[in-house]
Amino acid sequence: MGTVSINNLWNFIQGLSLTAGDRKWLAGKLLEPSNADVAVSDETTENVGGYIISPKRRKLMGSVTIDPKDIESDERLKYILSK
Repeated sequence: MGTVSINNLWNFIQGLSLTAGDRKWLAGKLLEPSNADVAVSDETTENVGGYIISPKRRKLMGSVTIDPKDIESDERLKYILSK
């Protein structure tokens, strides 16, 4: 996030009427690591077709198997796949 964006965010936060408890909660949220930070720091990400895919997402993508028998009675899915 750029300096200007952070300054705008700070100005917005200052304009809110936050209680002491709200400020404490916000401070705690700012100190928590985000999921994106954790996923990127675990292993290097992979760039596929212009998209950055984390190793965790890549593993999930390969874990799904679809049995045609399970979906043959789903009319909405048949419609979507026919397009």
